[in-house]
Amino acid sequence: GRFYFVDTNTGIYFWSALYDGLDIPALNFATDEASPDNLLNMFECYQDVYAFGTNSITVYYDSGDADGPLQVSQGSTVEFGLAAVNSVAKAGNTILFLSSDSTGGAIVCSISGYQPQKISTVAVEQSIQSFTNISDAVGYTYSKDGHIFYVLNFTQGNTTWVYDLTTDLWCERAYLSDDGTLVREKANYHCYVFGTHYLIDAVDGNIYRMSSDIYTHNGNNIKRKRTSPHSKNEQKRIIYNSIQIDMDVGVGNSDTPDPIAQIRFSKDGGHVYGSWHELSIGAVGEYRKRVKFNRIGIARDLVVDFEVTGKTKVNLLAAYIEASGLKT
Repeated sequence: GRFYFVDTNTGIYFWSALYDGLDIPALNFATDEASPDNLLNMFECYQDVYAFGTNSITVYYDSGDADGPLQVSQGSTVEFGLAAVNSVAKAGNTILFLSSDSTGGAIVCSISGYQPQKISTVAVEQSIQSFTNISDAVGYTYSKDGHIFYVLNFTQGNTTWVYDLTTDLWCERAYLSDDGTLVREKANYHCYVFGTHYLIDAVDGNIYRMSSDIYTHNGNNIKRKRTSPHSKNEQKRIIYNSIQIDMDVGVGNSDTPDPIAQIRFSKDGGHVYGSWHELSIGAVGEYRKRVKFNRIGIARDLVVDFEVTGKTKVNLLAAYIEASGLKT
């Protein structure tokens, strides 16, 4: 094997002698000539090397030639550039990255083979494009509980977006700071060793163990928040009798003996919300607890905001609304 090095913001890359990353002969360099843009990153995936430029991606294979081991795979150059050098991550035979192109768009892509595919939604793209700087994004992947996740942290944008490759769904993650505000997730790096997931804090260098049985963030509360889609029927009035949240109940523990959820409603499509209402999700052993709120009222466009803050297990499954329509 060889080590490859990129001279950032040029088209030049270097390679080492075989099995010695410290030995880089003076003539071991070449230019990525498949596209005239600058080379930003090189990433290996299943014996292919992906060269990411500002406006293009080229796939190389190892020809075995000591004077020029990398050769372009025919027809592999595509006009998808790299928007953030450290956003590139791998899950199996799929590479994920934050992409940009000559039109100025910023989207999240996956690539398996030679053709990138857009995986970001319009909502995610609007969020990303609102940041003044996206080049500081850092991405990593991990597999847990039957799901494969791609985590994308934006330092200056103070936001963390997460893509679930298994369900093809996005969510936003956040850290609950001491002053009660939500900020981007603190971890930038992940590794899986000795059967354990570890995360490295980008701010203070702490190393965290990640587990489904840990219900705190380094001893601090975790906030889980879910906002529903719009519930409406051609702008007709609807009588909302009740909503029931299907979730794990009876999950109290020594840190949070009687965990409480909060729910509130907007009857104008999410512009203005009413007051929070508290709902118990069950002390230890209350496995028949129903998390239900009655007499919501009448609305043409209902949006529900639901959250749980604490040091307890939270597993949301579904929500059921009992409602009846009016003619106007």
